[in-house]
Amino acid sequence: MANTDAAFGLKPIRYRDGAPYNGAVKRYYIGTGDSNNLFIGDVVALSGSGDSATGVPGIVRHTAGAGSSAGDGPVGVVMGFENLTSDNLSRTYRPASTAMFVFVADSPNLVFIAQEDSDTSTLDQDDIGLNANIVIGTGSTTTGVSAVEIDSNTAATTATLDLRILGLHRRPDNEIGTNAIWEVMLNNHPWLSLEGE
Repeated sequence: MANTDAAFGLKPIRYRDGAPYNGAVKRYYIGTGDSNNLFIGDVVALSGSGDSATGVPGIVRHTAGAGSSAGDGPVGVVMGFENLTSDNLSRTYRPASTAMFVFVADSPNLVFIAQEDSDTSTLDQDDIGLNANIVIGTGSTTTGVSAVEIDSNTAATTATLDLRILGLHRRPDNEIGTNAIWEVMLNNHPWLSLEGE
């Protein structure tokens, strides 16, 4: 059976020790300076600043491959948005250049699932334990779902890549091959680095 091609960004499923993901998130702030839409399942990085009124740390949408050293990689994955006015209570994404608070799954011990893009190559069992970058597609402004995928042709030992590939996600409708869903962790997480951001 062929895998379905339906990108959904990154979705947390459990912690590295095997405990199930319990829905824990942390509140972050994204300012008007980030000119990208932000969707549920998008990967974010620290911005190096925060909200001056609340002291909440700032984020930006993570750029694929931007983590150049330990502690300089993605901080987490978007799980939801705090709507700041009563006219947007059903908003499922953050429009570009809009200041708002964002809920992020940011534990460095989280395991996520993500679909591979399979554009020029596909991942297989020999890629388990390697690293790979994300590739950012166009998320849905209707559903709010991200289009981030694993960039399958970047799998390598390179330490600065965005993700660590842990293995194929086990479920009946998923198999190694085009558009497979893999279990991954975020690389170069800032909370694991002794060097300040």
